[in-house]
Amino acid sequence: MNPRNKALAGAFLSMLILYFLLHRFVYEPVAGVALPGWVALIVSGAIATCFLDWVDQTVRDPVRSALIIAISQVIVVHVYGWLRGDVELLAGVVGSVLLIAGWGLVGFIYGKLRGDTGS
Repeated sequence: MNPRNKALAGAFLSMLILYFLLHRFVYEPVAGVALPGWVALIVSGAIATCFLDWVDQTVRDPVRSALIIAISQVIVVHVYGWLRGDVELLAGVVGSVLLIAGWGLVGFIYGKLRGDTGS
């Protein structure tokens, strides 16, 4: 398996595992939002992994690429949701921290499996 495919597979699997664990045991008790179905997790995980790969093609730093995605997601989902009144402050803060930490870890794993020495 070439390094790029290995990195994509590792990022996809780590994203699914992290999303399940962090959502189920940390975010769900705070926000009261149930975990989506497995099909939704797999499809969104595949799209997000391809998006990470695409962003990293330009940025050339997997962790920075992942954090760009995470911060964008925090702004669009949690900050905007809180400003509209759809997301409670505690749920928004917890969700934001989990997104940044989770994406950072996925970017780190992606970089290591691809063979980057700087991540």
